[in-house]
Amino acid sequence: MKKLLAIVVLGLLSTNVKAKDINNLMLSCLTKSHTLKTANVEPILEIFGKIDETKFFQFKKGNFGYELHSGWDEINKRFEYWHQVKEVGNKFIKFNTFPGSTVLGHINLLDRETGHMYRKDEFGKLENYLSKCKKISESDLPTKKVKQLF
Repeated sequence: MKKLLAIVVLGLLSTNVKAKDINNLMLSCLTKSHTLKTANVEPILEIFGKIDETKFFQFKKGNFGYELHSGWDEINKRFEYWHQVKEVGNKFIKFNTFPGSTVLGHINLLDRETGHMYRKDEFGKLENYLSKCKKISESDLPTKKVKQLF
């Protein structure tokens, strides 16, 4: 009976495992493939990268939960866009593809085990897009110095 009780208690404890905190998580993501055919493909490629292009992202805790920041500006040293994070799980982080959107539509999924970023359309169908992401520190973000005349 004691063994059964121990198994039940351990089972209950293991089901309440929370996802690791992602506040201030910085990522460098290299786009491996895409054949996106959406109407707004250029803005998506600008944010998430063309093939063999590296883009940078930061997850931060905002007033209404987590946000993803994208569009790293090397000169002004800041992120230009924010995306609403829909879910932070042990396996996936899900966030809106389009910046500023709170409407459910195209969703990006970041696999926390493999580092792969995928995209699903508004119907939940997987699109042909893949980036390989790795964790970096803020000091790894690229910057450019400007020689100011005035």
